[in-house]
Amino acid sequence: GPARTDRSIDMVRTKAAQKKPKAPKVTKVAGGTKKPPGRPRKVKEPVQEEEPAEDAPADDQADDEKGSGRSEPAEDATPMDDADPVERKATDDDAPAVKEDPPAADGEAGDKTKEGDDEPNLQPETVLHETVRSCLRIVVPSDKAGYVIGPRGKIVAHMRKVSGCKFHLQETSKTHAMRVAVVMCSDKKSEPESFQGVRGVEMVHLRSTEEMIPKDADLNDPPMGARPDETQTQRARVIVAASQMEKVDLSELASGAGADCEKIVALESGSEECEALHRALGSIVFPTDRFIEIVGKDAAVRAALTVLMMRLDYRANPPIAAEDPLLLIDAPDVKEGYFRDKKEKDRLQRHRDSHGAGRDGR
Repeated sequence: GPARTDRSIDMVRTKAAQKKPKAPKVTKVAGGTKKPPGRPRKVKEPVQEEEPAEDAPADDQADDEKGSGRSEPAEDATPMDDADPVERKATDDDAPAVKEDPPAADGEAGDKTKEGDDEPNLQPETVLHETVRSCLRIVVPSDKAGYVIGPRGKIVAHMRKVSGCKFHLQETSKTHAMRVAVVMCSDKKSEPESFQGVRGVEMVHLRSTEEMIPKDADLNDPPMGARPDETQTQRARVIVAASQMEKVDLSELASGAGADCEKIVALESGSEECEALHRALGSIVFPTDRFIEIVGKDAAVRAALTVLMMRLDYRANPPIAAEDPLLLIDAPDVKEGYFRDKKEKDRLQRHRDSHGAGRDGR
């Protein structure tokens, strides 16, 4: 009946009134676009509608450029896909030629560098800086070893600074045994007339045979001690690898630079004196090493010692690898992996010590 119809109409109006505030639609009025009340958010529809409008001229411009025949390079491959088949074929044919040119040029440049440009520049540089390390050895009396080293190693530090050599004073576990001073130097192949090892060995010999300097002397720049009286006989013993003996030429040395010496000899292997030296020095020399003994007045011994050292220069007279004295030196500046090996030795020693103790560690 009419009452029911009016009720239905009222319900429809009520629902419409409830939905009306939630509608996000923009109400257009005569004065322009009006935002719904209570919604501060901007309407983005106009911005989205403008993007296609901006792209359209770009597409039209691209079509105009293709139609006009302009061949400006594209930034990507997309325009090439739209090109005519004839134009695309021409582009494919041209592309390999353009790509192959740079490698060909590089290859030619590389060949030229190998043939002449590189070698004249690198060869002198390599020869100029290439060095050879030599290792010389001289016996030091046990009572002079501490003097050669100096308090806190200051004498050796001074010798290193003056001569440019490195020094190692090897010792054995035997009490009051002689020591071996190892002198190492690196010299350029391009300067065969200069050998730093001569100065290094000479300084060890002078320190071990001079009168001791006063205890209050400046150890950072220590003076040389007084030389022994000329009437006194001096002795120098140099250790030489067996493979170096041939070029040492002792007979010529004795008749030449060592003519004023009382004797210059290589101790015979198996002789009592040679065996005594090997027993005293033990593991810090090779069983095949030879001992050259120079005896005479101070000046004569020093002159012969200088020439002998020149003949032990590794650039002209290196020992075989098995007789290299560096193999006998256990020091970080000589032995590769020194600290790693030392750490392992310490670990093994702790392991042995723990096994020797009781179960409770005491």
